Amino acid sequence: MVHTESTTRQNEGFGLWTGVFVVVASMIGVGILTTSGFTVASVHSHQWAWVLWSTGGLLAVCGALTQAELVSRVPESGGDYVILKTAYGPLCGFLSGWLSMVLGFAGPIAASSKAAARYLIASLQDSSQPVSQLAVSIIATAIVGAMAWLHSHNFERSSRTQSVTTLVKIGLLAAFVIIGLSIGMRQNEFPSDWPEKIDISLVSVSLTSLIYISYAFTGWNGIGFIAGEMRNPRRNLPLSIFLGTGIVLVIYLGCNLVYSLAWTAPELQKLAEERGFDALAPIAELSARRLFGEDTANVISFVVFLMLIASVSAYVLTGARILQAMGQARHFPRWAAARNSHGVPTRATILQSAIALCFVWSASLESIIVVSSLGLGAFSMLTISTIFSYRKHAFGIEPSFLCPLYPVVPAIFLIGTGALTAVTAWNKPQEGLASLTCVVVGVVAFYLWSWANRSVQGNEKSPEQG
Repeated sequence: MVHTESTTRQNEGFGLWTGVFVVVASMIGVGILTTSGFTVASVHSHQWAWVLWSTGGLLAVCGALTQAELVSRVPESGGDYVILKTAYGPLCGFLSGWLSMVLGFAGPIAASSKAAARYLIASLQDSSQPVSQLAVSIIATAIVGAMAWLHSHNFERSSRTQSVTTLVKIGLLAAFVIIGLSIGMRQNEFPSDWPEKIDISLVSVSLTSLIYISYAFTGWNGIGFIAGEMRNPRRNLPLSIFLGTGIVLVIYLGCNLVYSLAWTAPELQKLAEERGFDALAPIAELSARRLFGEDTANVISFVVFLMLIASVSAYVLTGARILQAMGQARHFPRWAAARNSHGVPTRATILQSAIALCFVWSASLESIIVVSSLGLGAFSMLTISTIFSYRKHAFGIEPSFLCPLYPVVPAIFLIGTGALTAVTAWNKPQEGLASLTCVVVGVVAFYLWSWANRSVQGNEKSPEQG
């Protein structure tokens, strides 16, 4: 039986709610469960931190609104790679796919799986015992392998897995917010700790914190990577982005309200001074211990473990579609574009997971976040900037959705993200060099692969000419 792409999309493609779940699971991950404590301790104010999280949400909404029009114009799997290749040519498309493959998916898969492993271990052993790094890597490897297996067989299993894991994540976080607010508001009042003055020092610290907050919001473009495999994409793609981003905004602000009821800003600052900033990483668990009591610590750790599993699932599902799209365009070995009888890119899924395992055994979470923020921030700007070319030259099909308040909305995203990227590169020169190196390697790889393709095509033609 011949399995055509249209048949696959119509009969076995992903529906609206799977798309929503991909957006939500791609966005909610390590960020909201770690960076809030860092932010409050840095700016010394919960209220100012709320402003920063709202600003990060505004940038995400502006990016999502613009992305919704772009993916409705180009409803093909591959996301930013396909959008950039159409607007700016194959080099930009390749670099976007290259950076997404290395920094956008392999890194977060590794980070989320290692964080999940830590929380699983915390739920099974006494908190006073040290965590074995070898055990973390072994468990993380098992998590990545399990998600790769679940997403490499058929759409039904892949869709069901993503839907179930994301529903669990949303439900658990919603319960955390509702119960946390209910208990916390009976114990404490919301803080009134607005900064006495807003000076250059506060702005500088705020921009640094906003970089990590923006990383927590990344993922609103994740739906574009499976766009070609969605049922009724012209309707479901924009709706998936809107609903997913809206759900995440509500959850993020709710979590930060709970954190503010559990810990005052001076308390978090003191904890950071005494035990280091790493002590603030499990801010959700720290808050739950205070609000719900010590007896719930193991349960909370296991809850966070399940949340992070959903993130790994989303990254494995969407990341493989970049390799598939690059293989189809001959910018990566053709075998990466192969699908099984159910239309699933099994080989690309396995390869993406293998790259992630390299990070699991070699990279740290902090370095991944900073380097990824730079590389992906720059290329997300490049992707959003294509809206001007698509509008001018009418690339793609007739869009089912137009970005409102054009060109103000994309301009807000471009200016805001550009400022954050520049500040990060200035304050973190080593990480900036690492991101630049990744781009340079991508450029070299593009031209080497293009040369290799021309050589192969020339050899294929020569016998006929002879």
